[in-house]
Amino acid sequence: MKNLRFVSALILSVIMVGCTASRMSTLPVDSAVVIVPVDTIQQYRLTIHFGKQNITGILMIRHSDCWKGNVMNEFGISAFDFTVTDRKCKIQHAVSYLNKWYIRRTIESDFLFLLAPSQRPFMKSRKVETEPDGTIRLINTAHSIQYILNKI
Repeated sequence: MKNLRFVSALILSVIMVGCTASRMSTLPVDSAVVIVPVDTIQQYRLTIHFGKQNITGILMIRHSDCWKGNVMNEFGISAFDFTVTDRKCKIQHAVSYLNKWYIRRTIESDFLFLLAPSQRPFMKSRKVETEPDGTIRLINTAHSIQYILNKI
């Protein structure tokens, strides 16, 4: 298996509008802003819940001219690399159990929604929530998938 090609990371800071009584706040699509210092590397503990299954790992991401990232397990074995521009997400080097067209398409759409706010109005079945402790939760309601990102 290839070694990590990208050592990447992200700072996802989102402006929360208004006050909510709940523990979570849903980000409005039109006012969501992602603030990222250029060429900084961030690491997140990533948990993907789908059905009764879940996948855990580490998300490393960086933003320079586009988003480049890697999802790997706790032992450093890469699950997939990805690149996100303003209009497209592309998964590269996916492990065999994720290298199916329908899985790749779903993950690409979800990461595009998370990292390219300009595409959010076109994706109705997803939402991003933040918790006061900085946890970011991306929910794909069409496929019942949750991505939970906790900063390391």
